[in-house]
Amino acid sequence: MDASQKIDIVFADANDFEICSALTSAIEDHYGFDTLLKNNSSIPHDRWAIHSVLGNTGFFACEGYSRLWSTQTDHHGFAKALAEIGFPILSSLVEKAIGIVPSYILGDYDLVEAHTSSEAARDKASEHLDTKIIFENPNIQDRLASYIRIRRASYTDLVGTIDEHVQRGRKYQEAEQGADGNSEEAV
Repeated sequence: MDASQKIDIVFADANDFEICSALTSAIEDHYGFDTLLKNNSSIPHDRWAIHSVLGNTGFFACEGYSRLWSTQTDHHGFAKALAEIGFPILSSLVEKAIGIVPSYILGDYDLVEAHTSSEAARDKASEHLDTKIIFENPNIQDRLASYIRIRRASYTDLVGTIDEHVQRGRKYQEAEQGADGNSEEAV
């Protein structure tokens, strides 16, 4: 079986969450987390965009968008990646929020926190982003999965790692269900 056949099989068998999570992990394994913080030209753009969208939206869902300005990421690239996967309005909200602080302090926690003249605007913007992206849950994962599935042939070089992450995720889910007493055997 060649890699293009295997990628079709892996993608057909996996759900959207598994595909997004496994490909993001495979991309991180291949390029390294620190390299992916910035939109490095050595990384194919779609791979960087996938990692940026899933990584940043996941991080901010846990930490809140009040961390947007001090996070070490390509802020404008993240906003553009949101637009690329089909969220132009969210992208423009993130771009507008990014513009609240001078670009030279983006990603530096101490400088962002010391920038008291933007504090009220940051609080307001982060609450708005939390509402629009976290609480209203626009289902970014579905659009990201569609974006990934359309491009699946370009990930054949990562298919082994993607499949490993899908299988590892399933084993983890099974273990979690068993630990919670929710497995089919326990019912």
